[in-house]
Amino acid sequence: MLERTAGCLESTSLRRLLPTSKKPLKSRRTLHSAFWNHGVGELEFPPLWMALLRGPDQVESSNEKSSQSSLSNSQGGFLLDFLYPTGTINLLRQYSGWRVVIQDVRRSSMGLGKFGHRLYSTKDDSKTVDLEEGNSSGLVSYSRPLRELLGVNTSDNFEKAWQQYELLPVSEQIRMQPEIMDYLSSSSRILDAERVVDLFGNLDERREIPETYTIAIKAYLKLRNISAAVDLHKTALERFKSPAGSSELLAYEIDNSLWSQALSTWNEVQNFKEFFPQSDYKLYSELEKLPNLGPRVVELTEHIKQIIEYAQETPGSSVVGLQGFASAIMKTVLTCKEAFDYSIFNTLLGTLREWNLDNPIFYEKFFDIILSMKHTKFATQCYRRARRGRRIRFTHRVLYSILNIFCRYHSVIGMQEILDDFFSFYGTPPRKIFQMCMTEFAAMGDAETVKSLFETYLNLFKLKSGNSLDTADDFAPLLNVHAKRGEVAEVVRVFNQIKDKYGLCPTTLCWNILISAYAKVRDVDAAFACFEQVLASEDDMSKPDDYTFGTIMGICVDRGDLESTIEVFRLSERLGIKKSTAMVDCLVLAHIRDDRVERAESICAEAIGMNLKGPSLTRMWNYLLVVYALRRDLDNVNRILRRMSDFNLDYDAQTYSALMQALCMVKQPERAYAVLQDVMIPAGIPATHFHYAVVMGGFLAAGSSAEIFRVRRDMVRHNTRKSASTDLFSLKAIAIDDLLLESGMGHTQLQRATQLFEELLSTFSPQDISDTRRKGSGRLPVNVAFPSMFYSYMMFIFAQCYKHDTVYELYDRLRAFLPKHRQDMPPIEILTPMMMSKLQEGDYETVSELWNLALSQAIEGGQPLKLPNALHSGNYIDSLSGAGIVLPFHKLSLARPLMIYMNALSATDRVDELINLVGHLQEIGFVLDNKNWNHYIQLLTQKFRYKTAFALCESKLMDGWTGWASVRWKLPERNRLDLKFRNMRKAPLHLRPKYHTILYLARAYLELQDKAAESRGAQVNLDDIENACPKTLNAIKTMQRTDSDLERKILRR
Repeated sequence: MLERTAGCLESTSLRRLLPTSKKPLKSRRTLHSAFWNHGVGELEFPPLWMALLRGPDQVESSNEKSSQSSLSNSQGGFLLDFLYPTGTINLLRQYSGWRVVIQDVRRSSMGLGKFGHRLYSTKDDSKTVDLEEGNSSGLVSYSRPLRELLGVNTSDNFEKAWQQYELLPVSEQIRMQPEIMDYLSSSSRILDAERVVDLFGNLDERREIPETYTIAIKAYLKLRNISAAVDLHKTALERFKSPAGSSELLAYEIDNSLWSQALSTWNEVQNFKEFFPQSDYKLYSELEKLPNLGPRVVELTEHIKQIIEYAQETPGSSVVGLQGFASAIMKTVLTCKEAFDYSIFNTLLGTLREWNLDNPIFYEKFFDIILSMKHTKFATQCYRRARRGRRIRFTHRVLYSILNIFCRYHSVIGMQEILDDFFSFYGTPPRKIFQMCMTEFAAMGDAETVKSLFETYLNLFKLKSGNSLDTADDFAPLLNVHAKRGEVAEVVRVFNQIKDKYGLCPTTLCWNILISAYAKVRDVDAAFACFEQVLASEDDMSKPDDYTFGTIMGICVDRGDLESTIEVFRLSERLGIKKSTAMVDCLVLAHIRDDRVERAESICAEAIGMNLKGPSLTRMWNYLLVVYALRRDLDNVNRILRRMSDFNLDYDAQTYSALMQALCMVKQPERAYAVLQDVMIPAGIPATHFHYAVVMGGFLAAGSSAEIFRVRRDMVRHNTRKSASTDLFSLKAIAIDDLLLESGMGHTQLQRATQLFEELLSTFSPQDISDTRRKGSGRLPVNVAFPSMFYSYMMFIFAQCYKHDTVYELYDRLRAFLPKHRQDMPPIEILTPMMMSKLQEGDYETVSELWNLALSQAIEGGQPLKLPNALHSGNYIDSLSGAGIVLPFHKLSLARPLMIYMNALSATDRVDELINLVGHLQEIGFVLDNKNWNHYIQLLTQKFRYKTAFALCESKLMDGWTGWASVRWKLPERNRLDLKFRNMRKAPLHLRPKYHTILYLARAYLELQDKAAESRGAQVNLDDIENACPKTLNAIKTMQRTDSDLERKILRR
């Protein structure tokens, strides 16, 4: 019953009963606040009884306490006063000094009395405190507990703060009213909003400032009393000339779809700003905090469109200001990070374009927000939409930001669009824009475009005093485009023109590009000669820098020469060159290529604490991922990824490509493709042609060549530029498909593969030549890599099909395609299919000649570099590469041609020469892989070198023998080999005997047993083999006969 009484009699209950919004209101029934705002002692002993119990000398203090207590009541009432008879109340008030005062007339005139009116007042004129007075020490001590509570916004502390406020003296309560109002305004409780309204109703006129009006408006909005908030807002505008509470009111009206009220509020503030243009009031600050701002504004635009449509159909209707209001709100959304949503932003941008209300200033703010969130793709889409139809005159900053995106993603069309906008709106692009575009086109290898832009650049930016340019660095794009394409002669020509024609001294940047050009075509001597000139230069503009040393170290790394790499690095330390990430990258890769992966990883860890110049350290860690991926070591791949996360290193595109490569190496290309589709895009990493090439190579290695066409279609659907690598894998897939289709026809034409091959060679782009991130091209120089990767495969396919004339024709065409100094020394990748074709024809002499060419190339390319004297640091390094003159990085360079040459030697019965060849190759540092050893042993058994064959099998292969799978299957325990071990067996240097090898050795063992009965020498050999080769004989004896065609063919029994 008491609760119902409280709900009816509470002085502020009328606010909750009056409808103020179209939205449903929540009912609230609570006990009167006086139930919770009293002390237990005071409830049991009212002031009158306490006065009778006390002596006369305590009455005065009791009156003072009673006065304070009355003022501290949240409703201005007296201890559940609604339960007392009227006469009793009057008697108690007379005794305690309470009196009813007339409500402030100013609020009645505003029509606010019905919302904030109380039947009593706590105003005490006798204790009014001047606002200009400072707080006395006694008052500060009273308010200190309250001030300590005002920093914690929890419901418990709000209540405690209010209780502390009630205990303050009257003068301090008056002083603290604005502060307690401000504190309670941050509460979400209805009760606290009611208290704020009550406090505002009794606020001293001198304390009525815009801030307190803002607090009161917020309180009315929490109580869903929109009409009171609107009236108070108008009063603030008229009285203080301040838009107090405008932001809160506008946000509330938009959040509740009160469009007409929102328009009215917005117009009032706009009118205010016309009279006070210096005002910096942030009207949309609260609006930006709305969680559903985007959908609400879309709803607003639809509402405005309906009104406009109705006005167009109804004569005399006016829609003046509607579009301006809506556009202001839309621009607020479009420049708010928290409101970002693709579909909503697209809708609002389309509406702004439709109403012709987008402008360059807006787009500058808009692109700043979008690019700060790294939504680059959406930014370019919006830029291109704004260029359609009515074109926007974008500011320089916007065009520069968008150009950065186009350059980062190598968008030729995008860069052309930016240049068009500059020429259209500003007449001439700035120098920086020209240089950015030329640099990017140079990186793509587009020589024609770079030359055209450079000529325009020369004509536009010549110095007024002469015909020369400002600095030789302006020639960098022209030098770089030819260096990217491997056109060293053109690089040298332009480099010489810098001084001879334009009178400028080549800068360090120009020298770096020249050295890089020599490095790309493997002209090591010329690169070192240029480097020595730079070291000897006395001109500060051409002194070597970290990039210079990084390029020289890159030459050493490309050769796989760890010792020379360290020498150059030490020289840079001696000259005081600041270390860069590129230099440490070279150190890491040099150790990896010298088979020192553990040391490479320790260098990566040490680099975390170094103060290196340059970008992130991610690349060097990616090198570790790649080497473990190629080893099929998924455990270490995952470990390196975890270490990168521990060091807070961001994953980049190469990190994901390394992970995909690891999955492809273990025959899981579908999972690699899932990484590309489902992981990279959510991570914000765009998929490139290299990622698609990795997946294609994985499907090809797994024998799923048909999947390559699906990957290619997806690549086209996502507008990803094709590359030489993706074209090569597509060619291989079509060739395999042709072989399957033509296998039963009795002849092989490879028509579709040949047609695609010719098409690719005739339509290749400059990027195909200059792009160094390829799969399938091996370690060839940039000027021969592109044609060689296609010709070598087609020659190999036709050689397998015994199309020798086609092979020779392709060989002659390729030689004409190569630079003149390389025509007599084709790459080993080209010589190998030629050797195969000649072997099939029985031309063993030509096979030997081609082998000698391949051997000389491998030895020359695999030897350590001979550094000039100027590059030696003076500290001798012990040999790091081990025995032999060939570096470890090149130890498998002859693995494929060696197989063919061994067949040629075997076919001509030159077995001793074959044995000597294998020994010589090992002496100079080359290594035979698993296929080489097995084939070599098979050839020895066929040539009756039984003892040598058994000895090699025992010493080289049997350590990797794991037994017969058919025997393991019959065992009761789990017989599958560990997955990690099965993956390791696929490595080229994991030596183990193959089934063919065991069959040939078994036949040799049977023949020896037959001969031992008649020949003493055969018996001796048999005894030696049985004593020296127990593992091999065990494999032979435990082999189960299957009577297969292969078994019958080899054993002949």
